[in-house]
Amino acid sequence: MSSLVRGERQRLNARTRATVVGIVVLVAAVVVGLLVGPVRIGAANVLRWLFSFGDPPPGMSEQQALILADLRLPRVIVAGLVGASLAASGAAYQAVFRNPLADPYLLGAAPGSVRRSPSPTARRERSSSRSRSRRSSARSSASGWPTGSGGRASGAAPRPASSWPASPSPRF
Repeated sequence: MSSLVRGERQRLNARTRATVVGIVVLVAAVVVGLLVGPVRIGAANVLRWLFSFGDPPPGMSEQQALILADLRLPRVIVAGLVGASLAASGAAYQAVFRNPLADPYLLGAAPGSVRRSPSPTARRERSSSRSRSRRSSARSSASGWPTGSGGRASGAAPRPASSWPASPSPRF
C-alpha cells in the first residue's frame, strides 16, 4: 500500500514540476516579447513597468511606456491567445479522432488555410481591365457624360468624358 502512495506522490511531484517549468517559460516569453522591438528598452525598465501596472517608473520616458502599453503588450497577448487557440484545436482534433498523432492534414484543414496571393502579372492585368472598362463605359455614353458617379457623391455634377484620365491613377 505504501508503494502505491509513493508512486502517486512521484507523479504529483512530476506534474507540479512540469507546471512550474511551464509557468517560468511563459513568464520568460512574455518578458522577451516585451523587450524585442526597434526601440531599445532595458529589461530593468520593462520589469519595473510591469510591476507598476502600466505607470511609467522613474527613469523611463512616457514614450517608452506608451510603446510597451500600446504596441508590445498587445502583441504578446495576441501571440499567447493564438498559441492557446492552436493548442486547443490540436487537442480537439486528437480527442475527436482518438488519435494522439492527429494533425490538420487529416481532414484537409491545413491546405485550406493557405491563401495564395495573385502574381504581380495577374494583379496588373486585373487593374488594367478595370480601367479599360471604366474608360469604355465613359465613352459609350450617348450624351458624352460618364455613367455612374465616378467615385463622387451622388449630388456632385458629373464630368465630361473628355476629362477622364487616359491611364489609371496609381494606387498607393
